[in-house]
Amino acid sequence: MKRLLLIFFMILSLPGVTEDDENGWGIAGFPIIFSRPETGIAIGAGGIIYRRHQGDYERFDRLGLVGYYTQKKQYNLGGEIERYIKRFKMFLLTHYTRFPDRFWGIGPDTDRELEEAYTSLQFTIRGDILWQITGNNFLGPVFRVSNFDVKDTEEGGMLETGAINGSAGAMISGGGIKFLWDGRDNTFATYDGGYFLLKAILYRRWLGSDDNCSHLEIDIRRFFEIFDGNVLAIQGRLELTDGLVPFQVMPKLGGANILRGYYKGRYIDKVYLATQAEYRFPIFWRFRGAVFGALGQVGPTLNQLAFDDPKYAGGFGLRYVWSKDDRIHVRFDCGFSEEGVEFYLDVLEAF
Repeated sequence: MKRLLLIFFMILSLPGVTEDDENGWGIAGFPIIFSRPETGIAIGAGGIIYRRHQGDYERFDRLGLVGYYTQKKQYNLGGEIERYIKRFKMFLLTHYTRFPDRFWGIGPDTDRELEEAYTSLQFTIRGDILWQITGNNFLGPVFRVSNFDVKDTEEGGMLETGAINGSAGAMISGGGIKFLWDGRDNTFATYDGGYFLLKAILYRRWLGSDDNCSHLEIDIRRFFEIFDGNVLAIQGRLELTDGLVPFQVMPKLGGANILRGYYKGRYIDKVYLATQAEYRFPIFWRFRGAVFGALGQVGPTLNQLAFDDPKYAGGFGLRYVWSKDDRIHVRFDCGFSEEGVEFYLDVLEAF
């Protein structure tokens, strides 16, 4: 849903678009378009009601709704609420998706020829309440409730036989804690600073889950402006799940943000570790370029990750600077991997 907020800033950056009244309240509508290997071209629309907090350009109370439909007959309907009260930030998101997808099994060595088609139905509610401890440090509780259903499986396939946990549907419900340090100079296209996220959630039967499982997520990023507008960006990401984990909740390797060039979910397992680096540079006028590379792997446990045989990907991209002041970029990337070449169009930097 960060895409919704970014498109919202793009709308505000247009000439003549301002708040509707002196108290900072406003309303905006906008189109949505993006393209990924998992979706093809996606087209939709959204709307947002917002109130800007005086003295803080990026601090908004907002209610947003968004919906889109894709070339591969997927759709998403969702909404989110964000509210600031003194040193507290409260966030609530809900969405329903119908997503025809692909599945190759679980593990780092799944055969490409074993690809299965299926349709995922998902309804999710998640939220957090973060307290600003000091400066850029935030801490607070999080929760997530998701219901998964699986349709249109292939006869005789892994999902149709019920051999995979979650193939008959699954329910997860749980809570945990989130710590965030965000020292980036700009959250849309960072030139300098850092970012650290630690989030841990326990899903338990007594909270409504089908089975007991857990999910730990660590995300570390560092950005260096080497010289005027030339930026080196580095990211490391670790996800650990444990217990009876539905395949829908397992970390997925690939996608538009890290290891571009792999279909998101081409490899899944209980543990996922990846790192990437990207060099971003000006070209001319409002155009910028990027080159990137990444390594990653999945496995059943951290000790069983095959570090001697990682998945690797790389590529290059072009950005159009929609707003120089806010560093809002429209991104086109071409990613290469041993699986082939993939293309991405979006309104967010990868990280």
